[in-house]
Amino acid sequence: MKLTKAQKNKLLEWVAEGLGTAEINRRAAEYDQPFSVSRQVVDYYRRTTRVDLRKIAEDDQHDALRTGLAKKSERIRVLQELAEKIIADVLGGRLWIENRGGAKFNDAEVAQLRGILDDIAREVGDRKPSSVNVLDADTVIVYVPDNGRRESS
Repeated sequence: MKLTKAQKNKLLEWVAEGLGTAEINRRAAEYDQPFSVSRQVVDYYRRTTRVDLRKIAEDDQHDALRTGLAKKSERIRVLQELAEKIIADVLGGRLWIENRGGAKFNDAEVAQLRGILDDIAREVGDRKPSSVNVLDADTVIVYVPDNGRRESS
């Protein structure tokens, strides 16, 4: 079967995406003008267009590291939205929930809120993990940062 110009262009697009033959054929079956190709045809298009799949994968990984939840600001934004929803829920009358034995403190939702707030603090650098150095069997040094807090005496 000879491919139309539109099918060839679509095939080139999918080859450039780095798709394998099986995925290309799956998409081609759902295409406006359905078609299928062999592995040899896909390899031919890769060779003739000099598509470097390693370069595509590296570019995709680079993009993935610079977009979406990989960005610190985006993670913080999502965490803030979650925190705001839980705060609204808890302060909107769900601090105490009805149970068979009466009202019960909503500790599960409050615990989740505390966890999210801790995650936000870690993301913005307000929480530094303590570090432990074991020098030998008798000497352990524990460093706990004070986060700029100073105790007055």
